[in-house]
Amino acid sequence: MRKQKWLRSILILALLALAASAGLSRVLRTAAARRYLTAHLVASFGRPVEVARFDFSLLDGARLEAHSVTVAEDPHFGNEYFLRAETLTAGLRWLPLLSGRFEFGSLSLLRPSLNLARDADGHWNIERWLPPSSPSASRPGFVGPLSAPRGVQAARLNRIQVDAGRINFKQRDDKSPFALLDVSGSVEQDRAGRWQLDLEARPMRAGVELQDIGTLRLRGAIAGTSARLQPADLNLTWRAASLADALRLTRQVDYGMRGQLSVDLDARVVPPKPASPDAAESSAAQWSISGVARLTGIHGWKLPERNTDPAVNLSLEASWRLGEPRAQIQKLLVEMASSRLQGAGILDWGRGFHPQLHIESSSLGLSDVLSWYRALHTDVAEDLRAQGALGMDVTLGGWPIELQQGAMASAGATLTAASLPAPLQIGPMNASVSHGGLDFAPTEVSFSSTSLEGAGETNAGIGATPGTFVLRGSIFPEPSGVIRWPPNWNLSIEGSTPRAQDWLVLSETLAQPLNTGWTAAGGLAIKMRGTHQTGSPATAWLGTMDFRGLTVSPAQVNQAVRLPRTHVEFTPLQRIITLSAAEALGAAWHGTVARKNSDAQWSFDLSADHLDAAEFDRWLGPRARPGFLARFTRAASAPPVGDTAVTRMAARGHLQVGEIVVAPLRFEQFDGEVEVDGRTIRILKAQANFFGGKAAGTLDARLFADPSYEFQGSFDRVNLALLGRSVPFLN
Repeated sequence: MRKQKWLRSILILALLALAASAGLSRVLRTAAARRYLTAHLVASFGRPVEVARFDFSLLDGARLEAHSVTVAEDPHFGNEYFLRAETLTAGLRWLPLLSGRFEFGSLSLLRPSLNLARDADGHWNIERWLPPSSPSASRPGFVGPLSAPRGVQAARLNRIQVDAGRINFKQRDDKSPFALLDVSGSVEQDRAGRWQLDLEARPMRAGVELQDIGTLRLRGAIAGTSARLQPADLNLTWRAASLADALRLTRQVDYGMRGQLSVDLDARVVPPKPASPDAAESSAAQWSISGVARLTGIHGWKLPERNTDPAVNLSLEASWRLGEPRAQIQKLLVEMASSRLQGAGILDWGRGFHPQLHIESSSLGLSDVLSWYRALHTDVAEDLRAQGALGMDVTLGGWPIELQQGAMASAGATLTAASLPAPLQIGPMNASVSHGGLDFAPTEVSFSSTSLEGAGETNAGIGATPGTFVLRGSIFPEPSGVIRWPPNWNLSIEGSTPRAQDWLVLSETLAQPLNTGWTAAGGLAIKMRGTHQTGSPATAWLGTMDFRGLTVSPAQVNQAVRLPRTHVEFTPLQRIITLSAAEALGAAWHGTVARKNSDAQWSFDLSADHLDAAEFDRWLGPRARPGFLARFTRAASAPPVGDTAVTRMAARGHLQVGEIVVAPLRFEQFDGEVEVDGRTIRILKAQANFFGGKAAGTLDARLFADPSYEFQGSFDRVNLALLGRSVPFLN
């Protein structure tokens, strides 16, 4: 029975609350009530406020609901709103409410949108909203909170709750592409008059799709508006952000980098002390900022994540005086597994963004450089190791950041791997920075224990230690003064080696193979310089290369080519190869082969001692002959599958041969024009001695699975007796 009475009492109270809420809601929609409540909101926000309608509820406490709320902007910062909210819910204090007064204790904003605007002088609209820290102080153009109507006091809020909000950033009427979405959390006042913050948000950029941008969280304590938010002790964290999305957020470009980013930032400010009791504030408050950014699992987008992926920690200590368009960086520290870069500088954003950094007494470990290289390239040898370090003392500035002056130096380095024939030794390195460029002094590179057999001939005319290459070069900026990636560079290399195959192995170990589709062994002497500029179709190389006793095995032919003495010259117009006793296609060759840079067309002027069609077919013909049935069922002219390398060959030129044998026929003192198009060879304007007489005409040779030859021409004064003895069916 008693339980029924309690239930009846609760039901009656609920019905009374519903009736009271409905009745008060109807009253609050009158013009007088709207003016009264709007005046309280104006006093609370300090700016003109518009509200579509008010409602009241007693079910979850005395709560006032304002729908479609708009807080006006200071005209100095533009014509758009300062704050909008779908619903503003204000918790009312009971004692003032029972005495007939509205006083807000808490405030809840549903889907609010806040515009933070900045003027040309670097001041924010929220600064003008806040009053000066001293009643006697004044700021030019200060608007401050609007005066409340007579009898209306500003609300003494103790808690503000935000749900699903948005913060936009503006430069006057120009809206920034950056914004904060899903802003949620609370701002609560404690007994000391300080506000405790706990807010979360998700950063975004217009026009950029972000998938794993992570969450920003702001926590800490800050003083009220009457104290200009001073003192303050805040902590900002950024968690679960992918490096790719962070780069797209800042630069709107996907650089192909993958990894995870986390940031911890602490900011503190203490109110400045006035010079005297009667003086205004002597200087603006200074914020002390410190933070750490951690990058882990860095790798290229084409590669899977591995335990060996590099990681880097970035630490910062800075100070910023409120209102100034610059910040002082007292300490900047970049740490990796074997590197430590430290420095200081200034960030200036008064007229654009202009950082100035000085990196000094720093060391960059070459093992870290290799770790980053491996993380961004496929097929780098897993056991490749680098030892050594690069000391740095440089100044950087501008935006995008650029080198300005300084120096880098290293005592040397060593690369080791199981695939390398010996450790690769890199001699002392020195580089100077000037005018935004990086100039490298000559540096020696060699294999430490390579056999030097035959190096004396290989090194002829070069003047460097056998088995050693000397490198020098520079990285230079674009005309704008900025170094972009990949950079502009020029490089010169001079030296020799008796074992070119060792350097081919090195290029493959570094995942930059020089010998795609071919192998080589033997001596090489080189004196080259190259230049690469952004936007150029290819790197321009000039200089000479000399091969001594080199054996090359191209994929296009079935046997190795031997180059006892070969000279290659790279000119601005073409590439010229001079052959001396080169052994290929069963003959010894002399002469020149050239390729124009303009159209990549090969031409030649060659002479050979002896050519045999059967030997020629063994070199260029298919490596596997089909059986009888396959020959019968397949067209003779069909090229074999996977033979595209040979079919792409194309050249034309002049050819002289002491003797050509197309069994059982024999031509001597051959002279003609030759065109090569894959496996088809066409000889034009040919003349040769033929069995005591002369032969002239054209010859087509098709070196497919079933080779075929077709000759069209004329014969003059041929000795038929000699011909008959050589051709059996004529006997």
